[in-house]
Amino acid sequence: MIQSELSGSEGYLRNVDDLVSGSDASNASGHDSQTRDQNIDTDSSGDDVPAQRPRGRPPARGRRPDDPANDRPWSVNDQVRDRYPFTGNPGIKVDIHDTSDPLEFFELFFGDELVDLIVTETNRFARQYLVEKEGTLKARSRAKEWEDTDSDEIRVFLALLLLQGVVFKPEIEVSFSKKASMYTSFFREVIDKERFILLCKFLHFTDNTAFDPEGPIPKKLYKLWPIIEHMKTKFSEMYKPERDMAVDESILL
Repeated sequence: MIQSELSGSEGYLRNVDDLVSGSDASNASGHDSQTRDQNIDTDSSGDDVPAQRPRGRPPARGRRPDDPANDRPWSVNDQVRDRYPFTGNPGIKVDIHDTSDPLEFFELFFGDELVDLIVTETNRFARQYLVEKEGTLKARSRAKEWEDTDSDEIRVFLALLLLQGVVFKPEIEVSFSKKASMYTSFFREVIDKERFILLCKFLHFTDNTAFDPEGPIPKKLYKLWPIIEHMKTKFSEMYKPERDMAVDESILL
């Protein structure tokens, strides 16, 4: 049993046995012994067994007497660990010909390899969809007008997606509207509205039929996994950071 006492502005713990002396100590000791005896029950075989701990009473704190950690030697170590040596060569690791051209930076990440992947998987998914829905599509379904895309069209499509982040409209159709109050001629001049909507419908980055539920790729990330892996590789190849970095909490989330 532990009691807390205050001395001045400091508090410390003291055992109750240290607070009593003489007959009080022996009385306390006798009382404790009697209490322990009362906590011993006898089972049907006549053997003494410890009584169950009363409900609501917290278990005893601290290590058990038989804990091997009690025999471990403890010492104070004031040595300061050396930092790992920084051997990196920070900076941009690719050649930039025109630093004022945003397209050059964009193509460092969205190069021919990634664009060709998008072309392949978009065409694959469109064909799979048409085979699966054969005989069930409505007569005037937009999907029946699908034709395989190519790398040039995908680049135009990606450019329009980026442009929609600058020239914001509430819906895709509004970007192609002819109304004077909402008209943006550039979209209609570059691509047909129906074709743009079809590309949005069938845009894909991986083969759905190749998914393995027992594989290492999480189901929720599977359709984006090739893009994630591609970008991770590109980020590590394009730039090496300095030794000291600050992580922004909002980006980390």
